[in-house]
Amino acid sequence: MRALVVASLTPYLGDGVMIGSVTANRDAPELTHTIGLLSDHVPVRVDLQGNPSFGELAARVHEATRQAHLHRLPVGVLRHELPSAPHGNGSLFDLSINYMPHAPTKAATVTAPDGSHIRMEPRTLPTNTLRPRMMSAFSGAVSLGFQLRHSHDGYVSGDLWAHSPAFTTRTVDRLCRDLGRTAREVLSSPQRRIRDLAVHGREKD
Repeated sequence: MRALVVASLTPYLGDGVMIGSVTANRDAPELTHTIGLLSDHVPVRVDLQGNPSFGELAARVHEATRQAHLHRLPVGVLRHELPSAPHGNGSLFDLSINYMPHAPTKAATVTAPDGSHIRMEPRTLPTNTLRPRMMSAFSGAVSLGFQLRHSHDGYVSGDLWAHSPAFTTRTVDRLCRDLGRTAREVLSSPQRRIRDLAVHGREKD
């Protein structure tokens, strides 16, 4: 899924891209039962030189992500230690990609200290009800982000969020459509070079 996003954005990218790959920080066994948002961004640099095929790009993204996780540090530490890192509202990343794969449905009952119970279970929400708005920057804030979900019914859905006025509504709409078009192009010809996909011949903002 990360490679698909990168392929769809190829006309706007140079020979490399820095992805903020979201991680849930659930590696440690003692955190598996913790309720709450523990996510952070892992910087992943992807090499786009040589106009690779989608298969080659997927392999590059996979290996780059694996290597980044082997040397993972909190984004806050990286921003503090790297003298060339942007400050203020800047970001370490060109874009953020969060992919949430399908997982078995789980329900849980939480017991509070006073003995009361709260039951939680996952429910599918229409994507048009999810409209995140960030009033201030955070460690992973970037101008463009993809939130992709693999649902229980087998479909891939998600959201694309972008900062205004960096991106117009027309541009965001085009990027959403291009992602779907790129997926169809890749499925029909997975060995085609990513910069040669038919979808990339369309007009750009």
